[in-house]
Amino acid sequence: NLVNPPSDPAAQNGHGTAVASMIIGDASLTPGVAPGAGILSVRIADDAGQSDSFLLAQGIVAAIDAGARILNLSMGSLGDSGVVRNAIDYARQYGAVIVAAAGNNGLDQVSYPAANDGVIAVGAVDALGDHLDFSNSGGSVAISAPGFGVNAAWTQDQSVSVTGTSFSAPIVAGAIAAVMTQAG
Repeated sequence: NLVNPPSDPAAQNGHGTAVASMIIGDASLTPGVAPGAGILSVRIADDAGQSDSFLLAQGIVAAIDAGARILNLSMGSLGDSGVVRNAIDYARQYGAVIVAAAGNNGLDQVSYPAANDGVIAVGAVDALGDHLDFSNSGGSVAISAPGFGVNAAWTQDQSVSVTGTSFSAPIVAGAIAAVMTQAG
C-alpha cells in the first residue's frame, strides 16, 4: 500500500476490488476473465479515488519490481506526466504489457496514462458492441470492451453493477493474462 487504507474496512472504496474481480473473479455472479492468474495489488489512491502522478509512477515501479508482467491502470487524467512516462518506459524495459482505461469524459481525447506510447488504451462498449457516449475516444484507443452494467465484486462480500472504462480495461488485461497463462 502506497496509500493507507481506512481504519474502518467498511469505509473502503471498492473500485480496486471491482477491477480485480474483472480479472480473477471466481464467483458465479462475478466471474473474471482469467481466474487462474495471480494478481498483485498496489494501492495508489485514497478512498475518494484521489492520487497523483508520483504515486502512480511509484506503483508502476513497485509492481514491476515485484515481478508483474501485466499492468492494469484503471485511472486517468487529461494531463501528461514525465514521471509517469518514465515509469512506463521502465515497465516496458522489463517486457510488461500495460493496459489502461481511456477515460469517462466523453471526449475525443484519451486520458493519460492510456494515451502514453506503449500503453494499450481501452474504451467502453455496451452489450451490443456499440461505443458508449461517456467513453473517451481517439486514434490511440486500441480496443474496447464491455463497460456498462458489468457485474463485479465489491467490498464486504457484495457484488455490484459497474460502469466505466475502469472496468473495460481489466477485461482486456484479463484476456491477455488468460493467453499468457496458457502459453506458460
